[in-house]
Amino acid sequence: MTCFLKDKLSYLHLFRWVEIFSKYSGLKVNKDNTELFAIGRQRLEQTEFTHTVRSTMKILGVYFDYHNPLRMKANLIQISNLLKKSTKKQKNKTKNNNNNSKKKKL
Repeated sequence: MTCFLKDKLSYLHLFRWVEIFSKYSGLKVNKDNTELFAIGRQRLEQTEFTHTVRSTMKILGVYFDYHNPLRMKANLIQISNLLKKSTKKQKNKTKNNNNNSKKKKL
């Protein structure tokens, strides 16, 4: 579970509700895979939490990071790599189509 939290108080409230939900549903949160990420200006210190605190996170191909230049760079590199890959595929596809049409003419 990925949790976007404002501060330690929001963490305590969230996991109180998760505990109540678990009690009545019988479902449990996988604590080993639970990650915390701060939203807003405050940071979450790992020493205050039992779950893993992340300063950088990638969700659905988008990087989230406290440090704006790092976040921008990571996301732009991701976009650049996707464009390069797509362009390369398109070139290969065009090349293959040209080769196939030459074979048909022969």
